[in-house]
Amino acid sequence: MDSQKQEDKMEKIVEKDKETAGGSVGIAQEVEPLRMVEEAVRSADVEETKSEQRTITVDQDGNGDYGTIGEALEAAPPETTIKVKYGTYEENIVIEKNGITILGSDDVTVISTNGDTVSFSANTGTIKNLNFVYLGEDPKPFVVNMVKGKLILEDCDLRGNKATNTIRVEKDADPIIRNNHIHHGRVGINISSDGTGGLIEHNYIYNNDISGIGIGPDSTPKIKRNKIFRCGVGVSFGVVSKGTLEYNHTYDNKVGIEVLASAAPTIRNNSVYNNECGIAVWEQGLGTIEDNHVFDNEEDGILVEHDAEPRVINNTVHDCQTGIKVRGGGIVAMNDVHDNWRSGIDISCGKSQIVLFNRVYNNPKGIGELDCDECDILDNCTECSMSDFCSRMDECTDCEGFWEGLEI
Repeated sequence: MDSQKQEDKMEKIVEKDKETAGGSVGIAQEVEPLRMVEEAVRSADVEETKSEQRTITVDQDGNGDYGTIGEALEAAPPETTIKVKYGTYEENIVIEKNGITILGSDDVTVISTNGDTVSFSANTGTIKNLNFVYLGEDPKPFVVNMVKGKLILEDCDLRGNKATNTIRVEKDADPIIRNNHIHHGRVGINISSDGTGGLIEHNYIYNNDISGIGIGPDSTPKIKRNKIFRCGVGVSFGVVSKGTLEYNHTYDNKVGIEVLASAAPTIRNNSVYNNECGIAVWEQGLGTIEDNHVFDNEEDGILVEHDAEPRVINNTVHDCQTGIKVRGGGIVAMNDVHDNWRSGIDISCGKSQIVLFNRVYNNPKGIGELDCDECDILDNCTECSMSDFCSRMDECTDCEGFWEGLEI
């Protein structure tokens, strides 16, 4: 509707109302809401026009709005969707505007040889369905550097070059990293100190030299349902880090999961197998390790080193050299440890331990060499494979085995 004609019409209505009502503004008071409605309609029309302009295309063959992603980013207002058509783009992508979405519509690869392939420092944004490769020799850049904000990175392939970390999550970033392949870097995902670390889920993380995921001090990421394999360490919880690791598969690594000094993560419901060592809690490590399935590891299923004090509870550990090896302290309780090649639970420590209510069976040694003056080793059934624990400290009548009810 023509705005000038509408305003002229309303003014005539107001004047007529004044004439018939002795100057009162009865109808005029009703007209004011109509004016507001008309303004809202015009505003909506403007927004709709803007919305239509917020999808732009990039095509290096000249059939889009722009020839490079960088040109599109420079021209795009916030809240723009950039669709990138087939091709290999050699450039660095810098995203500083809020609400930018970059979508790869076909097989799109972005390559850089210096600087970060992608640098993200906006409040919000999305990158989906692209391939990113860093081919430079400088170890400082990253394939994707998340400086701050909430970036959703999904359905992408990210390849490093062994010299640099593939993804860097800085302390002010809170990303969602989902359904990606992250590989051939120094560290697959490197999470900085003092941040949340975001949500990392449903990714394939592999062939990274040092670790698949490395977590810095005081970071608290949520890591769920990933497959992490053929790395130095699958997941490394660094000094005083925290976070939750659950429902992941970590396999074919030197160490499936490690916990460093004063780190206190929750490691729950993971499958950890075919590593040299399944789960290692190094000196002064803490945290909770519960309800995991740890099997077919070349050496120890779960290793608790000197001065470490984790809670190792209700895990199933089998077909390793040693099921659970304890050299530190903490609690080892209600685990199902069976069919390991050397011993079920091997204990030798300098700190007090509590080892109780474990089922330890079908191992050459149920509970291995004991050399501990301050440990409580109570109520462990070393021959019973039944599903529920026996309730007494004397003979186990179900399997004619026995309880170890010792305090030494």
